[in-house]
Formats: sequence, structure tokens, C-alpha cells
Amino acid sequence: MIKSPISANRINCRNLYLEYLIGYAQDKTEKSLDFVLAQVANYEEQTGRESAIELLILFAAKVNQKFLNKVCLKMFYPLCLVLGKDQIQSCRKLARLCLDKIFLRVGDEEYLEFAKVSRSWMENYDDLSLTKLGFVVAEIVLSNCRNVLVDKFPLFLFLSNEALNQFDLTKGSFISKAASNSDKLDVKMLDYAVCAVFKLIDRVLKLLGLSSGILESFRSILPHLVHKIADYIVYPHEWVQVSCCEILSTIFSKFQPSEFLQSEFVRYSFKQNKGNSNEIITDYFVKLIDGLFNNVVYFDVSKELVDLTMKLVVYLVLVFSNHFLNNSAIGKELLPKLIDKLNGLAFKESKFNHKSVAKRQFVFSCFQLVLQSFDFVQCCQRLDEETLDKLLVPVIRELISKSSDEKTEFSDLYQKTYQSFEKAFRKLRTESGEEFLPHHYTKIVANLRAKKLERVVTKKREAVLDPESYAAKKTAKHAKQRVDKKRKIAESRGKIAKKKKLGDCRGNPGEMLVEDLG
Repeated sequence: MIKSPISANRINCRNLYLEYLIGYAQDKTEKSLDFVLAQVANYEEQTGRESAIELLILFAAKVNQKFLNKVCLKMFYPLCLVLGKDQIQSCRKLARLCLDKIFLRVGDEEYLEFAKVSRSWMENYDDLSLTKLGFVVAEIVLSNCRNVLVDKFPLFLFLSNEALNQFDLTKGSFISKAASNSDKLDVKMLDYAVCAVFKLIDRVLKLLGLSSGILESFRSILPHLVHKIADYIVYPHEWVQVSCCEILSTIFSKFQPSEFLQSEFVRYSFKQNKGNSNEIITDYFVKLIDGLFNNVVYFDVSKELVDLTMKLVVYLVLVFSNHFLNNSAIGKELLPKLIDKLNGLAFKESKFNHKSVAKRQFVFSCFQLVLQSFDFVQCCQRLDEETLDKLLVPVIRELISKSSDEKTEFSDLYQKTYQSFEKAFRKLRTESGEEFLPHHYTKIVANLRAKKLERVVTKKREAVLDPESYAAKKTAKHAKQRVDKKRKIAESRGKIAKKKKLGDCRGNPGEMLVEDLG
């Protein structure tokens, strides 16, 4: 069951041992269970530990509840040890699954005891690994939430805020702060711990209804948590960025875009009884928008983070479009900012990394989604010329480029995006009565071609007036291309390490799935 290297042997022995554990007297079962629990955390081979945990999963699912209540604490601590210390991801996943089974079946008294233990670990700030483990276990407890624990939700959020205050990496550079304390602080464990805290916050918010009656009990802690999300959304590890985006997605999913800024949640989060509440809200969302777009500029950003960011950006566009139509100062400032960010993302990729299309795909997908909103289309007619140009230029630039004749997935995307503009703007007219989109298309194409002509003329003028400088620039450009080509060949042959990309802030964010943190 434990030592055999053959999977079939382990399965057969495990099934026989399970029948023995369930079928014999409880005193013998307890002693035999002790042997299995000793292997869970201490056996040196991965396959043996996995087999022992799989046996405990089957045991927790099949044994009668009365006996499970008796031995559940004995099973709990070795499984938590695996969850916190085991280096093998599959073992941690199995330990999490086993705890899930135990929490689902035990009685209310034992269930509350597990919650109490996890809370005591969450408050142990002297041991970062134990703090992390407390939040991971608390999230598993809440994933099997019962009515007896509902009144403890404020306490879980309070402890989450306290833990983030203890980490206190939001007042300066995360990396520099962590590096300066490298002798005291395990940076990788810190990443795990921060992610575990935000996953617990997300779990609590998913269980809450966010109605005014519920929010009243959280009013003291809510402003702190909301601002922590904006602070940590730029944390230099993708797991934490994803967790923050998931929390925002959970909050936004509970409100229609037109209702969000008038909701009780926003009133409690930004203390709108104060006179300058609009400025506080505007500053907060400016910071949040900057953080969201900062995360998707990296080369190695995951599809999960891109998709979550897209959902959030589209939702915010719809929120601010509604307020823009109502002549709200918030809408008038933040909607143009979002359009400017989307335009900047597309422009930088087009100029500095034209062979990559990921960021422009993100921008065009956002455009297609927001153009389905009637409010946003009405806003476009009221936008100033500069902002409207920023909205249309990314698509029109691709349509008139040399690569527009090539049939690719990307060309299909930007052509469909332009068709979405045509469909959305077909009934709009300019003040002079012209069709809205053709009028602006003609003007933007003329401007783009004029700028291109100006760049060509400037380059030729330099070649004539200052040939030495022009030749030196050309020589330097060709030398850089040769160096880059040699480096890529050496990388492909494994002779040198690959060049570190922009997104590699710390370690490898793809090392473990976010949902597999436990």
C-alpha cells in the first residue's frame, strides 16, 4: 500500500486496508489509522505519501460520522503538515481534498473547533508559514460553510486586514522591502501567504450578499480592505494579482453597472458622508485602473489574468459610461482615462513589438464587448475629438497597415472589431449631418498618413543634412540586430540562459496554479 512502486499493487492493498479499517472494532481501527497518519507526512517517497492520503480520503467518505468525529482531529494535524510543508503539489492537492471531505462530514462542534484552530494560526505573525497555513485552512473551512459560522465572517475579514497590515509591503517597493529583509523573510512564503489572505477574503465575499443589513456589520473594516485590493493588485507575483482581480470580480458581479456607484457597498467603502467623497472615489479608481493595465503589459502574463482584467475593464467602462451620460464628474474623468489606457496599450505594442499581437487582441476584444452597450455608444457621440480619435485609431491603424491584406486570426479580429463600430454607430450623425463613423475614419486616415509622411521626410532630410549621424544610427541598428540574432540562436541551442522578460518580477509565476495554492 505504501512501499510498492507499482500503482495497481498500491490500489489493491489500499482497498483491502480500507475494508479492514471500516469493518473491525474501533480500538483496532484507531491504532491502524495511526500507522497511516505516520506515513502521510513522514514517508520519504511521493507515491507512498499520496497512497496514504488517498486512503484517508476514502476513509473520511465511508466511515460512520460518529467515529469520524472522534478521530477527525487526529487526522487534521498531519494533513495540515502536508498542506504547509510538502514540496510536492499533488500531495498538497490530495491533503486539501481530504480536509474538504472531513469538514463536510463532521459534526458542528468539531467543525467549529477546526475554525478556531485556523483562526489561532492566522494570528501567529511570528511564523509566516503558520500564518499562511491558517488562511489556507480557513478558506477550506469556509468552502464548506455552515450556518453556525456565519456570525464569524467579520472576524475573518478583520484577521485578513490585520495580516496584510503585518506584511505591510504597500508603502514602498515590494521587491526592495523584501530584499532588504531577505535574512528574516522568506520571499516565496510571503507570496504564498499574501495569496492565501486574498483567497480567504474572496471566499467570504462570495458567501455574503452585500446587502445594506450585512454591510452594516463590516462598515469599520470595509474601507481598509477595498484600499488594500488596489494596493496589492500591483504586487510582483501573478498569483496575488489574480486573487485581487477575483475579489473585484466577485464584488462587481453583485451589482449592475448602472447601480454600482450608488450602492451601499460604495457608500460604506468610501465613507460617502464626507464632503470630498467623489474625489476619493475618483482617486481610487485611477489607481485601480493603472494597476490593472500595469499587469497586462508583461510578456508572460497568463491567460487567466488577461481574461479577468478584460472582464473588470469592460465592467468599469460600463459603470463610467452611465455616469458620463448623467454628466457626473466621475464619469467625465474616468471614461476618457480608460479609453486612453486602451489606446496606449495598443500603440506601444504596435510601435515597439509589432510582431506580438496579444495586447492589441486584448484591446479589440474589450472594444467588441463595450460596443454592445447602448450607454457606451451614446457616450461616443459626446466624447471630445481627441478621446474619440484614441478610441478609433487602434483599429483604423491596423486596417490601413501593410499586413491588413494577410489572412490571419488577428486580421479577422480587428476587421470584426471595425464591423462592431459600424454596427454600433450606424444611426449616429455628426452635427453637420454626416455619417458618424465614415466622417471620423476619413479624418483619422488622413492624419495617420500625414504623420507617416512627416517621419519619412524627416529621415530623408537627416540623411542629406547630417549623413555622418544618419550612417552611425544605421550602423548601430544593424549591429544590434546581429547581436540579437546571435543571442536567440545561442538561447535556442541552450548555450546561454534565456533573456529575462519584463514579466519575470520574481521567480516563475507559472510554477503552480493559483487554485492549487493549498
